[in-house]
Amino acid sequence: NGIAVMLDSMRRFSSDEVLQAMGCWSLVNIALIQTQKTMLVKLGGISVAANAMMLHPYNAEVQFRALFALINLVIPSDSLPEDS
Repeated sequence: NGIAVMLDSMRRFSSDEVLQAMGCWSLVNIALIQTQKTMLVKLGGISVAANAMMLHPYNAEVQFRALFALINLVIPSDSLPEDS
């Protein structure tokens, strides 16, 4: 599925700051749908976002977007829509 491909790309190209920033921004948006959020968590989205932050500590875009993604991944599910 597309989520698995995105997370795999973020893992494989972890040194690419632009890819990490854009991947984290994708996580932010994908996590807004409950079923997709669940899939992200199951496939390791939290560790992928945290890894991006650890590998790029001085890149403000990676830090901001990864933190935003982590927030969206851990907020209570009852505040999110199901599928659209």
